[in-house]
Amino acid sequence: MFSLAPQKSPICKYSFDSLIHRVIKRAFELAIEKKPSILFIDEIETLHFHGNNTLLNDCIRNTIYTLQQEMGVVEQKFKDPWNISQSIITQFPKRVYCKLPNKAARLTLLEKFFEQVNHVLNEEDFEFLANSTEGFTCLDIKKLADSAATLRIEILSKYTHFYLGKDKLFHASNASCSQAIEINIGELPQTIIAGLEFTRVNKKLQNELSPLPYALSWLMS
Repeated sequence: MFSLAPQKSPICKYSFDSLIHRVIKRAFELAIEKKPSILFIDEIETLHFHGNNTLLNDCIRNTIYTLQQEMGVVEQKFKDPWNISQSIITQFPKRVYCKLPNKAARLTLLEKFFEQVNHVLNEEDFEFLANSTEGFTCLDIKKLADSAATLRIEILSKYTHFYLGKDKLFHASNASCSQAIEINIGELPQTIIAGLEFTRVNKKLQNELSPLPYALSWLMS
């Protein structure tokens, strides 16, 4: 299995593209050596930089299509086929198009995935989330739910002081609070910590980055 994460700086980007070229070529060579074999390339559109016609990118594409002719079967998954050049799409004679989840499907997926998340979302919140995730795949929505499951813990883990409230739960605080004790979240049982529920907005601090937009921005970054 080959796994690569793209780089953002121009210099690293060029070096990374060169590495992609070598890795792809070697992956095809190994698949050819082990024939009969199936080579699966996930989200190949990341290699087809839309509107970018640099010599190196063309070389990467040509390497894929040249070696593809020597393979028995090459499976490639496009996350966004509608954003790919038609000349690239036509390289694959057999194609299966799977639509992205519509709003109703996203709502069902969200409600299902969030069953395992400690949250206080209501129907209106789920509607908001379903509208906000247009264009998301099923996996994207699953990642969002997974992020929500740990988001509150990540936020509260930044606090070094907690105080015991009248509800017999420990609330995050700052050192200036007279009732606060210096302790981290790892030293407290989660059953007695307040604020672990994933929520859509912070009612008291409207300008503070709320968990839902934070999770969405994290997912789309």
